[in-house]
Amino acid sequence: DGDGGGGGGGGTCPLERRTASDGYGGLVFGVPLRDACKGRRNLLPIVVEDAVEYLIDFALDEEGLLRMSGSHATIQKLRKNYDNQNEVEFANDPHTVAGLLKLFFRELPEPLVPTALNDAVIDEVGACKDKALDEAATGAVLARFLRERMRAELPAAHYEVVRFLTYFMLRLAEHASANKMTESNILVCFTPTLRCAPAIFLYGMRSFDYVYGDGADG
Repeated sequence: DGDGGGGGGGGTCPLERRTASDGYGGLVFGVPLRDACKGRRNLLPIVVEDAVEYLIDFALDEEGLLRMSGSHATIQKLRKNYDNQNEVEFANDPHTVAGLLKLFFRELPEPLVPTALNDAVIDEVGACKDKALDEAATGAVLARFLRERMRAELPAAHYEVVRFLTYFMLRLAEHASANKMTESNILVCFTPTLRCAPAIFLYGMRSFDYVYGDGADG
């Protein structure tokens, strides 16, 4: 449900069994987001929902999550199972699950956030710096900007995925004392894969309820 339990007990994660044939049809990786979401009621690609829910439920305390590499062979096996609509198993390696999530976005053939909107966010950050606004004022400006522009300009599936990922990053940052993944570390390790301005997620995390409304499920 995206608001699951705490963060992994001592770095171990129970075996999770997912049935990937439920709720979608066709390829998941390397296709436009709208195609990866076909048949999905919540507009989240099944691999994104599965991976994020698993990581929230079992791995928030895992040191270096999103930074450390998982098993390349296992990631490719999981990718094939999703694309072939086979049963999917997540074993006790959260870094591999995180790697699978990153692979999905690395292979996305379109920007998660359209270039014009991404550039507009960067320009807004620059305008705040030019005005010498402090961090609180900058946060207020960017939160308002994201609330208005993301809702208006992002395609529905893209909006839900950005919202869901922002919530995941927020939960991960809350456990930074254990996982060593501060806001800054998360952005450095994840936003290059997402090909998005870090400010989209930084100020989305800091004002999540205001920007995206109550709740986190897609």
